[in-house]
Amino acid sequence: MGANTLIGWAKHSFNPWKGCEMKSRGCARCYMFRHANRWGQDPTLVSRSSEDVWKSPYRWNRQLQGNEPVKDRIVFMNSMSDFFIPHADAWREEVYPILEQTSKLLYLILTKYPERVMNRLPQNWSTKDHPNGYSHVIIGTSVEDQKAADLRIPELINIRANYKVISFEPLLGPIDPNPFFQPSTSASSKRLPFDWAILGGESGYKTRQPGKKDFRYRRCQLEWLISLRDQLEAAGIPVFVKQLGSHLAHEFKLSAKAGQHIEEWEQLSCRFPQDYLTVTH
Repeated sequence: MGANTLIGWAKHSFNPWKGCEMKSRGCARCYMFRHANRWGQDPTLVSRSSEDVWKSPYRWNRQLQGNEPVKDRIVFMNSMSDFFIPHADAWREEVYPILEQTSKLLYLILTKYPERVMNRLPQNWSTKDHPNGYSHVIIGTSVEDQKAADLRIPELINIRANYKVISFEPLLGPIDPNPFFQPSTSASSKRLPFDWAILGGESGYKTRQPGKKDFRYRRCQLEWLISLRDQLEAAGIPVFVKQLGSHLAHEFKLSAKAGQHIEEWEQLSCRFPQDYLTVTH
């Protein structure tokens, strides 16, 4: 996978390696495991991708003028794995020169290993001109419930990066972001130490598929999404609702099985934004 992606907030996905492991309960119905199961592949086998895949960012970078909308510049790193997975330690250093040389693109790295990030960034990550790392690389973590948020968000706070993102997907329970609010320079407001939030319910099958691993979707409640939206927006964080998830799509009889079509959300009598982070690079 390396061409245009179906992921709602990105233009491309770049997978220098594929394969992953179950890090937490949020991984249990992962689309990568679902696809590998369908194709008869071992999803836990982490393997390096072809050289053609590794060259893809150079081609995408050449196609850009540099003034495109944020969405048309975002590359999702490792949609079929995790950029900081231990199994890829031998290859990661080879990726950084590619990122550095394709600076018209915006690379978004979402990891469930935020505790591994700071010790595995390149030596030239922080310079006098760019003390917080490459200006076109966004680092984030994904959390599915309060337990994951309590573990991973503090680790993300400690990472030096120009832009930070949290993906609350698949949202499997209510999450209170208030423990992570930091005082603002304004006495009347608070802020979160990240620049963008992605929200989404889980996709999957309605029933268990005969003879296959269980990939039935789990519940995401409308109230969880609304509560997070309200708290994040009140803190000044742009919110992008990627999808409502298969549970809500089934409950409200939406045509898109993952509830990803924004034009169908109006019937729910609530507002779900698809706002992007502001990038100055």
